[in-house]
Amino acid sequence: MLKRENKPKKVEARATPQENISLIGSKAEFTTPLPIGANKKGLFWIGLLAITVSGGVITAIFLPGLLNVSSKCGHREGIRFVEAMNKAQQAYYSEKKELSDSLNKLDGGIKAQTKTHTLAIVPSNDKAVFNYAISRKDKHKSYVGGVFVANPGTGSIATIVCEAASPTSNEFENPTYEKGILACGTGTKELSRR
Repeated sequence: MLKRENKPKKVEARATPQENISLIGSKAEFTTPLPIGANKKGLFWIGLLAITVSGGVITAIFLPGLLNVSSKCGHREGIRFVEAMNKAQQAYYSEKKELSDSLNKLDGGIKAQTKTHTLAIVPSNDKAVFNYAISRKDKHKSYVGGVFVANPGTGSIATIVCEAASPTSNEFENPTYEKGILACGTGTKELSRR
């Protein structure tokens, strides 16, 4: 007995001048390609839209970080200057056996004023000085560094860097060094110690 195969019948439909369609079963197939260049304008605009959207997404992700760079630079500038003054005090003490009471006496070309901070040294006594970076702008914090002669006999120095609790706070207590323990004063938090 012969089995009969169910093949879809090919039905030809009348084609319009723009297209040639063949119908196979219930599916329509375009057998004549579109004219050359007919779809290029559409692809151009779709590509341009995709590039624009991608650029917008990338900008939305990275632009806030780029705009915040200037405030971070000022933030780091204050810390860097206090740390530099602390190190310069250590070098000054190892050479002169005393702490400096002036920026001019310290080597390193540290200026009294930067774009974001005013720098100053305030001596406490012959065994401690405080190095300040006081913010000149509301968006930057102020910093204080403490340099303490831990042991005059050996010339060992203990230093600490503290940050003001808020950007607008320029009034805070100095760091302390008591019984071998460094601590930041009220209204500040510790950033580093040596």
